[in-house]
Amino acid sequence: MYAFSSFRLLHIWHLQLLIAQWIPLTLWFWDRLLAERTAKAAVLFLLFYLLNLSGGCYFAFMIHFPLLAILYSRARAEGRELVSRRSLRVLVPVAIVAAACVALVFLPYARISRAQGLSRSFSEMRVFGAGLASYLSPSDQTLYFGADQQRFLRRFLGESVDLFRRPENELFAGFLPTILFFVGAAAAVRGRHEGPADPWVRGLVLSGLLCFALSFAKVYVPLARILPGLSGMRVPARFYAFTSLTLVYFAGRGADLLLRRVPGPRTRAALAVGLAAVLAVELAPRTLDWERLPREEEMPRAYFWLRDQPAVKALVELPIYNDVRENEYLYAATVHWKPIANGTSGYRAQSYLDLFDSIQKRLPRAGGFVLLRSLGITHVVLHTDTTIRQQAIHRWEDQLGTGPERRMEKVYEEEGIAVYRLIDPPPADPAPPDPDR
Repeated sequence: MYAFSSFRLLHIWHLQLLIAQWIPLTLWFWDRLLAERTAKAAVLFLLFYLLNLSGGCYFAFMIHFPLLAILYSRARAEGRELVSRRSLRVLVPVAIVAAACVALVFLPYARISRAQGLSRSFSEMRVFGAGLASYLSPSDQTLYFGADQQRFLRRFLGESVDLFRRPENELFAGFLPTILFFVGAAAAVRGRHEGPADPWVRGLVLSGLLCFALSFAKVYVPLARILPGLSGMRVPARFYAFTSLTLVYFAGRGADLLLRRVPGPRTRAALAVGLAAVLAVELAPRTLDWERLPREEEMPRAYFWLRDQPAVKALVELPIYNDVRENEYLYAATVHWKPIANGTSGYRAQSYLDLFDSIQKRLPRAGGFVLLRSLGITHVVLHTDTTIRQQAIHRWEDQLGTGPERRMEKVYEEEGIAVYRLIDPPPADPAPPDPDR
């Protein structure tokens, strides 16, 4: 249920948000560390904490909210023992190691963010924040919610259906997981007075409630104004990755309760198989449209030429798109590993926008070459088999590859690709002497 939720299908293209397998283990061993305070528990927690930290900035930052919830729950159970000398001998070194690794990951981001004035707008956060309808919105990658079902909902709900189709808001856990969650949660509420609260379960509940609240823009945006780090993330709904862990825990308790109430081992086995089969069908994705990427030996030879040329210090590939099509250039860069000015991100650095704006009709003019040199770019890789007309390319080469306005020279060519080396502009003619002097 956790691994194949609609939320995971929604991010099938987003590798960093698929690396969520360390979240449950990090939270569990954090609770074990606080409960046992041993060297073994410390090593296990740091192992999974650092694995989660290495997976991506969103989960690396967000996980500290559930960690705080579990810390609060354990502190209530352990009392002063949590800050005893014996405990601190274990917890303080763990905190130092974790803080040092967090600094190594996040300080470069913070430095670049300040230098370039990068931040997420509150309007973006509102767009990508969850609503109550988000928790009833299945992924269109599921077997039961395709185009026909969406058209039916639009006829039935009219424009209100847009509440269920907001970007990054497909957070429905599924019919059976939701039913099992309510069964497990109701059983937990009824049994809350039967004995002392389990600190782990209480921490998981607090974590789920906290992250559920943070997934809403009305909670997230005010905190983003005052809490460092939140202003760098534009999708509050991604807190669902932590909310869903609580949901799945209680769904598991619900399934366990149902199985225990069924008489006879054969009946229980049949029910378990039935539940597993329904879950497998409900959570199964549609056939994904995979696109085969070329192997290294299948890449254009131009990239191997770039790799072997020491004069190539940095390059830009054209046409420049300012969208996800730039990823093809980044993939090709794994052949030559030279610095490249292309790329795509939720952020748009001003230097990249200046570069994009300076290239008129997808080919740089004289002013564009000035900017390219100022960025340290030494070569231009032009894809000649794209939407740029051949006549435009020939005129561009005639104007800036020859004559007094020369800014480049062609140094490599194969079918569909040409590489140009930037050259310094010709020196300006000296000013005529002043006859009055």
